[in-house]
Amino acid sequence: MKDYNIQLPKSNWKDIVTKDDWIRLHTITLAVSRPNTGKTASLSTMLKIHYAQNALDRLIIVSPTYDNNAHYFKGLSIDEENDVVEPDEYTCQWIVDELQQMADEYDDYHEKITLWKLLEKQLKSNIPISEITDELLIQFLDADGYLILEKPTYKYSHLNHPPIVHILFDDVQGTPVFARGKKSADGVRLKCIDDIVIKHRHLGKRKNKQQSLGCSLYFACQTYKSGNNGLPRCIRGCIKHLLVFKNKDEKSLIEIAEEVGGEVTRDQFFDLFERAVQTDHDFLFIDLFPKKNHISMFRRNFTEFLLP
Repeated sequence: MKDYNIQLPKSNWKDIVTKDDWIRLHTITLAVSRPNTGKTASLSTMLKIHYAQNALDRLIIVSPTYDNNAHYFKGLSIDEENDVVEPDEYTCQWIVDELQQMADEYDDYHEKITLWKLLEKQLKSNIPISEITDELLIQFLDADGYLILEKPTYKYSHLNHPPIVHILFDDVQGTPVFARGKKSADGVRLKCIDDIVIKHRHLGKRKNKQQSLGCSLYFACQTYKSGNNGLPRCIRGCIKHLLVFKNKDEKSLIEIAEEVGGEVTRDQFFDLFERAVQTDHDFLFIDLFPKKNHISMFRRNFTEFLLP
């Protein structure tokens, strides 16, 4: 019954380019372990790999403990004044607004560049300035009405792609970031972590394009879903990459094994975990959306594929 075949529309979505042996972006990555086992070190290494592959242009860190961990992020050119955020009830709303502002600025820059090229062409043709349209000239007038003949600039104008944004949430369990139902002073519901996780690929909508900037998300947490400060279900359901460290809490490992139960059996999961975690700072890396050329969705750390 070929009349009922699913027809996939053509998409203009462009994947972020990474090396063949590295992961797809955008990602939602979770690192789970008890304190002092290497969550922040491993996630910062992951971010540095993105940066080395020109797949990280802005890093936002939401953490109450950044000052203690700042040394992990050396080399990533973090704007500590604007991009290191203390977690509170307004954090998620700020992130959504910030990504939209970045998208608007990116589109405004390209519109201005198009107009600049047109103006430059007309000026070089030596036509009288009186014959250049007011609509074009007004784009390059300063507050006093003088014509500014300088090429428009933009923070990310050196890139040949839209800015790629990564956001790390470190030690935010138990903070207002994971709270839901918060409202502003005028009664409007504030964006929450669910809004960011579910729509992470679609935040920062572009003008007149079926594209968005999107963002990659990283969570460093001590518990998976047990206890009062467990990970919100929304995050667990949207994970694309998972780092599982040495853990004496077998219940937590069983919970993770069940999450990937469609790929391997519980016995296979524990076998993979034991083969991956050989030292205190090792982890089992699980890629739930591997590239076609990857021989396995499991790795020991980032460097060694493991076959079930």
